[in-house]
Amino acid sequence: TNINEDFAFFKTHSGNVTLNKHKYTSEDNVLGLIYLVRDPRDVVVSYSKHFKISFDESIKSITSKNLINWTGFPKNNHYRVLVGSWDIHYRSWKALDVPRLVIKYEGLLKETRQTINQIADFFIQNYGFDFKNIEMKINNIIKTTSFELLLKAEKNQGFNESPYFFSKKGFTEFFFRKGTNRQWEKELTGAQLNKIEESFETTMKELGYLK
Repeated sequence: TNINEDFAFFKTHSGNVTLNKHKYTSEDNVLGLIYLVRDPRDVVVSYSKHFKISFDESIKSITSKNLINWTGFPKNNHYRVLVGSWDIHYRSWKALDVPRLVIKYEGLLKETRQTINQIADFFIQNYGFDFKNIEMKINNIIKTTSFELLLKAEKNQGFNESPYFFSKKGFTEFFFRKGTNRQWEKELTGAQLNKIEESFETTMKELGYLK
């Protein structure tokens, strides 16, 4: 992509990892980052539903340091990215020495307004942004990005990251499936939870997902 301005916003699912001596990115190219993290136990459930695999397969995927995903569907229109394990992914971006804001998915659900304010403050404090009518903007963000509204838009217009696009009968799957947390409590077995928690214990404690 050609970028002619001073900066651009870039979204990625990739880990900031090194492959064949080539690092995904570095401080030379990144002014700052916002990292969205989610409880890996819920990631297992979501990943399983999205890719139509078992919970055990999902656990195997997110604990693999060599995890590679397609960026979307259908595969022939997208490219692959090296994601790495849930733990490696988080730590690879944490290691980047730039202004950084970590947003927990659970906080975004429970304290939406406060979280959006945190994001606005991040840009104000680090880059001198001057937001006009900030409360009106935040109200509009909350109103136009509710889970229910996004699901409705996906049903009516489609969404290019849905597991499938259209069938003869219409939509077969939705990207905006539930939009809740702690789904793992009803979905995963004790053995599955132990495997996830043992794999990511240090990072889960650091982020407050385990005591």
